[in-house]
Amino acid sequence: MQIIKKVLHVRMWLLIMGITPFIGSLPDLLDIENAVQNAWDAPLTERAMDIASAYEIIWTTHAMLFGAICIAVSFFLSSGSRAKFAAIASAAVIVFIAPGFAYSSYGDSNQLSGGFLALFVLMHAMVLLTGLVHWNDGAESK
Repeated sequence: MQIIKKVLHVRMWLLIMGITPFIGSLPDLLDIENAVQNAWDAPLTERAMDIASAYEIIWTTHAMLFGAICIAVSFFLSSGSRAKFAAIASAAVIVFIAPGFAYSSYGDSNQLSGGFLALFVLMHAMVLLTGLVHWNDGAESK
């Protein structure tokens, strides 16, 4: 059991879950026009470009904020609280965000399809498992 707990270290997985979207969103946020052109297959009118740019800004800032929160939680919460946050946040991502990426069909080329989507879900499943394994950490000290 100790080997499993060492492999499933909550802080490490929270940092992975935080750094990945935070760093991954930076290029898109710094160059929104290029992000829109890469993400949308169809040629866009000026009005559609404005709407698509707003969409990209919303998603990139959302991903960056989620990443920043995960990074902060990994350093500032107790071990039991980190585990609970990890389990709940990763379950929410698997239930709400992954299907949205998988089934969006409104013009976005959906870069989170196939293998990358499987990797995305697998990473969050590992975080969920880690949170569940460590759910009661710190309970014995109370």
